[in-house]
Order: sequence, then C-alpha cells, then structure tokens
Amino acid sequence: MSDPVIFIGETLVDLICEHAVADWSQADAFAPHCGGAPTNAAIVAARCGAAVALGGGVGDDQWGRWLEARLLAERIDLRWWARLPAVQTAVAFVAIDAHAVPDFVIY
Repeated sequence: MSDPVIFIGETLVDLICEHAVADWSQADAFAPHCGGAPTNAAIVAARCGAAVALGGGVGDDQWGRWLEARLLAERIDLRWWARLPAVQTAVAFVAIDAHAVPDFVIY
C-alpha cells in the first residue's frame, strides 16, 4: 500500500438543513454530516480511491465518537487524528439558500 495523502485541519459536525431556506426561521430540521474543509476533502479523496490520512482532532464526546465511526467507515487512516479529553467537538448549523449559498452558525 502506498503512503497516504494526509489532510490536516478541522473536523466538526455539520448539522445541515437539507432544503433551501430564505432565512433561518424556515430551517425546521437538520441532519448531521461530517464537516470541516480538510475532512470533507479527505472523504472525497478516499471515495475516489486514494489512500488518505487525516491529522487533527475532536472532543472525546458523543459527536467525536460519531465522527470517528464515519471516518473509519470511509477508510480514512486516523493515526494522526484523536479524540481529546476535556474538549467539546465543534458543531456547525448550516442553512442553505436557493442559490446554494451556505450560512453557518458554529458552536
């Protein structure tokens, strides 16, 4: 197996309203997805067949475990990625308008 391409940076949970909204008052339901630009790029590369590793971390909490399970299911090498004690995993609520422009509220 070849050395993996390593992506370094944020991993978070995107809670996405999966239908277009004119404003936040119309966002009535949110679905969880893996988030963070480097993480999303790693997922796409792995789905395209590349050997991929991710460097970074999340909290050692429910969302961190949720993310870890999904990244492993994508066959992403997590040797440089960790769940960190006493850290809370970042969560972003995402609303997308009719022009596919996202608006983020990050916690």
